[in-house]
Amino acid sequence: MPWALLALPMKLKFSLLTLLSVVGFSSLGCSSTYEPATGVLEQDLLHRDPQVRLQAILITEKESRRDLSHFLVSNLTHNDIIVRMISNTALKRLSGEDFNFQAHLAPYERHQAIRRWIAWLKDEGFLPSEKFIDDFIPLIEIEEPKVPLEEEKLPWQI
Repeated sequence: MPWALLALPMKLKFSLLTLLSVVGFSSLGCSSTYEPATGVLEQDLLHRDPQVRLQAILITEKESRRDLSHFLVSNLTHNDIIVRMISNTALKRLSGEDFNFQAHLAPYERHQAIRRWIAWLKDEGFLPSEKFIDDFIPLIEIEEPKVPLEEEKLPWQI
């Protein structure tokens, strides 16, 4: 069976990998509230239940709904790493861009990439309004970690 996967076209392999990732990762840690999906992508992409969000993300990508990219960028700030990871994958496939977002990185490093995605939304005309950023993309102002300079002495080094 695994050898049969090698013969599949690359696009189908990625779709299968995404599906298996969602199924596998959801059983590992993606929580669920058991609230039903609304059936409206715009609402389900911001749904309280991460499982519903994941399904909506996959549908958005499958239907090539680039007009919903701002919701995918919003999901890059979600507290569930799986939602962040699958949203980023969908964004990269829909846009053809890669702004080096890594779902597992520290918040400061993730937010730098999110700012690049927001700039892309503006350039492409997919950002409905600046208010959307305030309402749905909570960018936390996190200072870059300060590293002591070589010439600075710590108190116990004096």
